[in-house]
Amino acid sequence: MTPSASPEPRGFPEAGSTGPTFFVRPQGTKGGVSFFWIEQPLEDLLEKEAEALARLQRDVKWPGFRRGSVPIPRVRLRFASEAREQALAALVRESVGRAIAEGGLIPLSPPTVETAEISNATVRIQFSVECPPDVDVVNYKGLRLKRPSFPVTEAALETSLREIGGETAGAPPEFREAVRKILESEAERLARRDLESQAIEALLEAHPFEVPPSLARERARELFRRLQAQFLAEGGTLEGWTDRQAEYEPTVLLEAERGVRTAYLLAAIAEAEGLTISNEEATVAVRKAVHPLPPDHRAESLSRLESKKEDVRGMLLEDKVFDFLIRHAVVDAGTV
Repeated sequence: MTPSASPEPRGFPEAGSTGPTFFVRPQGTKGGVSFFWIEQPLEDLLEKEAEALARLQRDVKWPGFRRGSVPIPRVRLRFASEAREQALAALVRESVGRAIAEGGLIPLSPPTVETAEISNATVRIQFSVECPPDVDVVNYKGLRLKRPSFPVTEAALETSLREIGGETAGAPPEFREAVRKILESEAERLARRDLESQAIEALLEAHPFEVPPSLARERARELFRRLQAQFLAEGGTLEGWTDRQAEYEPTVLLEAERGVRTAYLLAAIAEAEGLTISNEEATVAVRKAVHPLPPDHRAESLSRLESKKEDVRGMLLEDKVFDFLIRHAVVDAGTV
């Protein structure tokens, strides 16, 4: 199947604009992988071939000649195929690296050489590489969301009081009010999560694009690790997990792809709106997270979180983007 057409990446010269020596033709993107053709003169390969023959000359043994003094024509006679193979491999490595550097590409995985051929005194190399998608995020302001309502009823309060302390009739008013505030806080958290989910669905629907396969696979592996840990913690066995994993696979792969797309969309919105998380904000968040812990556990937890400050920064930035989206959304009241 032919890759879909895509604009020529910024940084690549027009074919022939730098002379006939080296140019790159983007061929489009398919499945999150970008394809390119490199074209360059046969002389580039012949130079590499001469270098390969020179290396072979240093070690070749030939009756009547000292090591390293066998004439190149004789070396070529015996090692023409090997020299051409070495030269083509060296040229491919060099040319693909040059194409990536000059095109300003950001590889997410090692490039793959699809074909390398010689045609009409020209060497043509086709390679593919996973790169971050070019996400043009639009219409993210004014999303239509419905705010769910999770009212804290007296029945819900009574249930929580019984779960905490048994009888509820004699509970002090201060205690009842404290439990009510906890329930209201949880209700607000659930409402916020629901609004975030609605925003994600709206963004995903409005921005269909393919993601790099390696990122989707890595996210799927992480989801499977979490599901397996939960399955085993609930009494499952490794043998049973094999069947369960096959059952989960379609859903997990879909969620992994959606997760990667969501991350790119939120990052694009953050960039468009200039939303950032300072080092000070990340530090404050880390220290707040460990403050409720017992003093003898704080140092270890603080050290662990400090080592993952970039992850903390990423989570804080996502929260800030959601704050922005909800603040600029058209939110209707709803009930649950």
